[in-house]
Order: sequence, then C-alpha cells, then structure tokens
Amino acid sequence: MFGIKNPTIAEKPDHAHYPACRGRLEAIEKNGFRLFKYTLVVSFWLAVISFLGNPVQVIGWIPILVCGSYDYLPLSGCCIQVILCIALAVIALLGCGKHKVLHFILLMIYAAMFISCIVYRYTIFDIFTFIIGGMGVVFGYNAYADYFDYKQLSETEGFPMFSLILIEHEERKEEQKKFEEWYASRQHSSPAKNTQPPGPQPIPVTGMNNAPVQQAVKKPNPTDGLGDMPEITVRRKVNSSAPEDVFKPKSGKASRISDSKLKFR
Repeated sequence: MFGIKNPTIAEKPDHAHYPACRGRLEAIEKNGFRLFKYTLVVSFWLAVISFLGNPVQVIGWIPILVCGSYDYLPLSGCCIQVILCIALAVIALLGCGKHKVLHFILLMIYAAMFISCIVYRYTIFDIFTFIIGGMGVVFGYNAYADYFDYKQLSETEGFPMFSLILIEHEERKEEQKKFEEWYASRQHSSPAKNTQPPGPQPIPVTGMNNAPVQQAVKKPNPTDGLGDMPEITVRRKVNSSAPEDVFKPKSGKASRISDSKLKFR
C-alpha cells in the first residue's frame, strides 16, 4: 500500500541493516539505468516519427492542441514533439539520480501510451506507439516500489554507502569477544596441571610384606671426571727425536732457530 515501510530494509541496531539496504539500493540503481537505456532508444525513434509529421500518442497531445491537427503536424508541431521526445530522455536520465519520482512519472507516461492506443488511433504509427508503451511498462513496472524504497533508504542510517566493511569489522570484533569468553571458560574449567617433570619415573622397591624400601641415592663424585663418559686408553705415545729448538721440514734439512735480539715487552 501507499506509504508502507519496507520491513526488509528497516533500520536495525549495530548496523545490521547495512547488507539488505546495500543490496536493495544496488537493485534500484540497476532498474533505473535499464529504464533510461530503453527510454533513450524510444526517444530517438519517436523523434524520427515526429520529423515525418505524425503525431504520437500522449507526447503529441500538446502539439495537437497547439496546431489543431490530428492527422498531420506542421513544422512547428514537429519541433514541439521532438523537444518533448528529448525531454522524455532527460526525465529518464534525471531519474537515475536521487529523483526517483521521475521514473514513476515515466512509468505513468508509458502506461498512458499503451492504453490510449487502444481507445483511439491517430495514424498507423499508433501500433508502433502501442508496442513502445507496453514495453515501457515492462521495463519500468517496479518504478513505484523503487521510489518509495529509495525514499525510505534515504532516511536510513548509513545512506548512501551502507559500508559492508564496517559490518565485517563489527562481526570480527564480536567473534573475537566470543572467542575470548570461550578461552577464559576453558581455562577455568581445565584440570590442574601436573607439576611432576616428564620422563621415566623410578619404580618403587618393596620388601617383605610389600613394605616400601627406601633406596639410597648415590651422589655424584666430583673426582669422577666426566661421569659416565668412557675413559680413553692411550696405547702409544708419539715421541719426537728432534730437540725443541730444531725444526725439521719434509725435505729433511734441519735449521736451528736462533734467538732474536728483539725483545718484546
């Protein structure tokens, strides 16, 4: 009904209405641009018919009243009808913006062209006008709902962007909050951690009557060297027959190192 708000795009808290409003706004813009393209083609062909001097239903009513001729329009009437055809395309173009009411008016013009050709005919071109009017109604049938939905969207928070990035940011914040709550609950409900260090545990030794026997713990002896490391047995010692101050190269020649007179302090 007239003036009824669309509940699908109603404003909701926490920007929850943004996705629906964004989708509806894009659909309205798509419908309006489609109607504009159709009207642009129609305006061109109606202008061609006007140059031939034939009056067009609805658009030609004003030239007919000015010129007083129903069958053929004089030059002045043709010029007026051409201007009205151009005005039809301008109305469709302006309707692609924020003036959606113009597309609703354009829908009424197409409906009048379709009906008037059934009631009364001027020329044989009225058949062409009848087809144009019928196709115009098909292309612009949703202009009525688009007009009122666009008016509602213009008064809704977030218009005209309805940023989906903001919605994703809010959802991530909500998911992070839920995760932190879940993690905190798991921390409180988890059992106490075992403080005993990992690794093989000593097997208790029991005596008579299964009474536990305390084992003596062997303390490490610092004189044991590396502990469990095996000792290396030296089987053969390398002896050198050369004196300490003699250097023997591979050539077999020996040279004696003389004391240097330079003294380093």
